[in-house]
Amino acid sequence: MLHEKKVDFLCIGAQKAGTTWLYEVLQNHTGLYLSPRKELNYFSKPINKAFVSLFTKKGMGCLYRNIKHIKHNISTQKIKRFITIDFKFLFLKRTDAWYISFFKKAPKNARIGEITPNYSIMPTENIVRAYKYNPEMKIILILRNPVDRAWSLFRMDVKNNFYQDDTSLVKDIINHIESDPDYYKKGDYVDIIKKWTKIFPEKNLYIAFYSDIKNNPEKIINNIFSHIGVSEIVDFSRFSLHKKIFKGIPIVMPRVVKKYLISKHRKGVEDLYAKMKNKEILTWLD
Repeated sequence: MLHEKKVDFLCIGAQKAGTTWLYEVLQNHTGLYLSPRKELNYFSKPINKAFVSLFTKKGMGCLYRNIKHIKHNISTQKIKRFITIDFKFLFLKRTDAWYISFFKKAPKNARIGEITPNYSIMPTENIVRAYKYNPEMKIILILRNPVDRAWSLFRMDVKNNFYQDDTSLVKDIINHIESDPDYYKKGDYVDIIKKWTKIFPEKNLYIAFYSDIKNNPEKIINNIFSHIGVSEIVDFSRFSLHKKIFKGIPIVMPRVVKKYLISKHRKGVEDLYAKMKNKEILTWLD
C-alpha cells in the first residue's frame, strides 16, 4: 500500500546554505527521488491540519494568488501541478498518507527524500515525531558562515519586501534582524546538531560545508550519495554542479552590521570549532 513506503532522508538546512542547489542536483541521480515540491514542512507543522483552511479569508487569498500565478503565462503543466501538488500542499490535512503521496511516482527501489530548512530549528518534540516516523532516516545539514547566512537572509527579505527601509541605515537593519529570532537560531549550529543527535544516532547525520559547493561540489555530492546509500558512480556532466541558484540582490554588508553579527555568533562559532576541529569555522569570525 502507498502509505507503507517511508521517506529515507531529509536535508534540514541550513536556510540560505545551498539547499535549493542540493535539491536540484540530487534529482539528477537515477537512484533518488525528491518531492516535486521543496519544503513540505511536514514535521515542522501540526499533524491533521492543513497549511491554510480553504474557506477562510486567508485561504481564499492564497487560492486567488495561485490562480493569478497560473493565469500568467498559463500552461497545461502549471494547471496540472496546481491540482496535483500545490492544492494538496496548501489545503489538505497533513497526515502520513498526505506526506507519502508526494512520492507516489518514485521508482520502486529509489531512495526518497525531501529538503525543508525549517526542520533545523524544530522543537525537540517535532524531531521525535520525525524519528518515530522513520528512525533510520538519514539527515543532511549544510553549514555556512552564520554571518554570511544571516546577511543572505536579509537580502532575501529586501527582495521579498519584508524590509522596506533604506538599506544603508545600519540601525534599522539591526532592528530588523533583532525582530526575527530565526536570524540567529538558524545559524546556531551547535544547538541544531545537539537537538538532532539527541534523538537520531549521530551516524545518521552528515554535516557538509557550504564552501564545498563552490570549491569542491563533486566531493560534497559524493559524500551525500554515500550517506544516503546510493551509487557514487555517476556521470557528473549531467549534474549542474556550478549552476547559480537564486542570485540575490547585491547589497554590501555594512561593517557595523558585520561586527554586530560576529558578536552574536562568536560563542556559537567557537563552540562549533571545539566540537568539529575544522579550521574553516574559525575564519567565520574574521
